[in-house]
Amino acid sequence: MFGCKPEEAGPAELHDALGAIVSVTAGNVKSLLPEPVAPALPLVFDGEDPAHRLTGVRVVTYVAFAWRGDRVEVALLRRSD
Repeated sequence: MFGCKPEEAGPAELHDALGAIVSVTAGNVKSLLPEPVAPALPLVFDGEDPAHRLTGVRVVTYVAFAWRGDRVEVALLRRSD
């Protein structure tokens, strides 16, 4: 994806790759949601608790899993207005 060997990819490349995967996944999820729907841009957080940055939302669904020894968490949020 970045024209380098996997072991040469750093945190910035990993973050970008995850962002691309999240964007594609979000586009597919959007197609399953009833109209009208106006999703926000997907976000990738690395090692921080995003709760302080995400106000006025509630969790619709959530899944956590391990990938290569690291914890990965995915949440679909909805504005609580």
